[in-house]
Amino acid sequence: MRKSLQLFFVLSLLLMWCGNILAQDASMFGLSPYMLGTEKGQPQYQGESPDANTGFGNDAIATGYPFLSMPIPAGTPFTIINPSFSPGWLAGGDIDASGAYYGCSYIGQGQGNLVQVNLGTGVPTVIGPITGFTLYPTSLAYNAANNTWYFGDTDGATSRLYTLNIATGAATLVGQITGCAGLIGMAINCTGQAYGVDIVTDQLYSINLSTGAGTAIGPLGFDASYAQDCDFDAATNTMYLAAYNAAAGQGEFRSVNLGTGGTTLITAWPGSEITGFAIDNPCGPPCPIGAPSNPNPPSGTTGVGLTGNTASWTNGAGTVDVELWFGPAANVVKVYDGPAITSFALPTLTYNTTYLWYVVCKDATCGTQGPTWSFTTMQDPNLNQWCDDFANFNNWTIVGPAGLTNWATATTSNAGGTPPELRFSWTPSFTGVSTIRSVSIPLLDNWSVDYSFNYYLDWYDDPSGIVTFGITYDGGATQTILYQDNNPTGNVGPTIVSGSFTTPASGASNAQLQITYDGYSFNIDYIYWDNICLDWIVPVELTSFTASADYGVVELRWFTATETNNQGFEVQRSAGGEFETIAFVEGHGTTTEVQAYNYIDRNVNV
Repeated sequence: MRKSLQLFFVLSLLLMWCGNILAQDASMFGLSPYMLGTEKGQPQYQGESPDANTGFGNDAIATGYPFLSMPIPAGTPFTIINPSFSPGWLAGGDIDASGAYYGCSYIGQGQGNLVQVNLGTGVPTVIGPITGFTLYPTSLAYNAANNTWYFGDTDGATSRLYTLNIATGAATLVGQITGCAGLIGMAINCTGQAYGVDIVTDQLYSINLSTGAGTAIGPLGFDASYAQDCDFDAATNTMYLAAYNAAAGQGEFRSVNLGTGGTTLITAWPGSEITGFAIDNPCGPPCPIGAPSNPNPPSGTTGVGLTGNTASWTNGAGTVDVELWFGPAANVVKVYDGPAITSFALPTLTYNTTYLWYVVCKDATCGTQGPTWSFTTMQDPNLNQWCDDFANFNNWTIVGPAGLTNWATATTSNAGGTPPELRFSWTPSFTGVSTIRSVSIPLLDNWSVDYSFNYYLDWYDDPSGIVTFGITYDGGATQTILYQDNNPTGNVGPTIVSGSFTTPASGASNAQLQITYDGYSFNIDYIYWDNICLDWIVPVELTSFTASADYGVVELRWFTATETNNQGFEVQRSAGGEFETIAFVEGHGTTTEVQAYNYIDRNVNV
C-alpha cells in the first residue's frame, strides 16, 4: 500500500491509541491526537461528592479514562468518581427519567457497546453490543417527552438517526439527518426538540425525531473537531456542549444559543476531552400545554415571495400565551411574546434566503416549544448563475501539461457538498503543473461577479504544492487568481470559499475558470471541489422590446418585470456605423412591478 514504508516508523506510537481514533478522513470523530498520553494542564480534580445539578462524562484522553462529574453551569472543578473506566471512552451518553445513565463505548465503525454507569460509584455495566448500525457511533440522547432513546452515527459525509432499545441494544433507523455531514453530539430538551452538532461544517442543527430531517441553524463559532457531546439543563432549558476546540488544542465547556447556533465559552478544559456528557437534572412532570402544529408556509417550502407573507400555525391545547421566534439561519430572534395568536405578518424578506421559525405555546407556569420550521425565499429574478455540481466532467477540459489522468468526478462528498464532486488524485504522481479549464461562461464586461465553491485538501507531506482557482479571458494565456492555497502544512477544509471580482472592460464573454495544481502530487492525497458557482445580477428583467417605424419616426416600446437599482436606459442609434447615444430614459430604481417605457425618435434619416 502506498506510503507504507514511511508509516512503518510511526506505527509504534500509534499502537497505544489506534483503537480509539478512526481512519484518516474520519479521525475528527475520535480523540485528539495532540493530547493523548498526557495529563499536563488538566483541570483541577477534587474528591468531594457531586452537587445536585451535575454534569457527568469521562475524560477520553486522561490515563484510565476516568469517569467524573462537574458542577453545572460552572463546568469546573472536576470530581473523579471512578479513576479507571474499563469500557474506555464513551462516544455518547445521557440520563433517563429514572436517573439511570447509559452510554455508548466507542470501538470502531459499526461497533459500540451499550454501557450503564452507576453515577455514585462510576462503575460500568456492559449491557452488550449496539446492533443495527454501520457507521461510527457518536451520539446517544434520551427524550423525556416520549420516553425514547435516540442514537446517531456518521462517517463524515452522512449522519443517521436511530431509536435505541435500551434493554437489547438494538438500533432502528429513523432516517438520514439531512444536511448534517458529521453528527458528533445530540441533545433533546424536555419538550422533545432535538439538536445536533456537526463537526464537518461546525454548525448546530435541529433534528426532526420522526424523520431524521436536519435543519442548519448556524455556525458554532469555533473549530469543533474530535469527540464531544452535549446535553440540556432541564432547569433552564440551556444546551451545554462538552467541546473540543481543535484550533485551541483543548477541551472546552460552552453554552449554545439555539437561535443562532453560536456558542459561548464558559471555561477551558486544557488537557481534557470530555465525552459521554450528560446532566443529572430530570425534566419533571411534562408541561400540559400542547405543541404547536400545522405551520404555514409548510416547513421546507421554497420559492416564497418577498412581501405580503404571513406565518400561521395551530396552537397546542391549553395555550394562553405564545412566543414566536423568527429569522434567517444564524439569526433567529424573538419577534412576539404575548397573548395567544395564530398568525403573524412577516417583514419584507430577502431573496434566496432560508428562514427558520418556531412557536412556544405556554401558560403562566410552563411552555412547550414546537419544532423548528423553515422556508426559503425565491431566487432573485435578476440573478444570472453558472454552476457546476460535477454530475459529470462535461464542463471541463484537462489541459495539463502534467497530471492528464489525475482529474475525475467522484461519488464522495469530502468537500462538504453532496455526491458527486470533483477530485484531483495524487496518483499517478508527477512533479509539475496540471490545469483544467471550464467551458466559456458569457459574463458581462466591467461587471461585478460573485464566486463560491466547496473545497477540501487532504494533505500528506511538505511541500504540498500550490492550488489555484482563477479566471481567464484569453484561453489561458493570462489569468486572474481568485483563490490560492500555497503549500499548506495540513488538511484544509472542508470549507466554502467565496469572494467577488470585476470583469475587464472587454472580452468578458470569453471567460473560463481554471483550476491548477503545481507541485509534487505525491505530497497530497486528494483535493476535492464541489458546487462551483458564479453569480451576477442583471439590473433589469426585460420582458418585451418592440420597434416600429413610420416615415422617419421610430417608436421604441419595452417592458420590465423587475428592476434593481436601475438608474435608467441609454437610447443609442446607428446609421450603419458606430452607435451614438441620443437620449436617456429614467428607470424606476428597484421595483418588482411591471414597468412600461417608450421613446420616439423623430430624427431618423430616411
